Amino acid sequence: MSMDDRHISNWGEAFDAGVPRCGGKGWNLARLARYGFNAPDGAVLTVEAYDDILSRSEIRARVQALTSIGAGNAFSETAVRQLESLRFAIESAQLSRQVREQLEHSLPSRLSPAPHWR
Repeated sequence: MSMDDRHISNWGEAFDAGVPRCGGKGWNLARLARYGFNAPDGAVLTVEAYDDILSRSEIRARVQALTSIGAGNAFSETAVRQLESLRFAIESAQLSRQVREQLEHSLPSRLSPAPHWR
């Protein structure tokens, strides 16, 4: 499987791929690991995996609704409720079969007990 087909990157792959593919947090953890700092074992869900979730209509609609909130209303009760709703929708979204399979293959020692994303 080529790197373009993968939705999970280990620290070495994340370091090589950089921020555009693995995001700032993933790339910085990869940098820490690369340079010998005490970084936790792990992997990164790529931007493509995240974009797959955000592209779903029920989530896209929530994101679109947030674009109408101006900076002055960012902490309003309405904005907070909409953000909580978006977070819940993202956390509740089922990962694609391909991403689940890649997670199961990439992190076998970390899958006990069975994670909620199965």
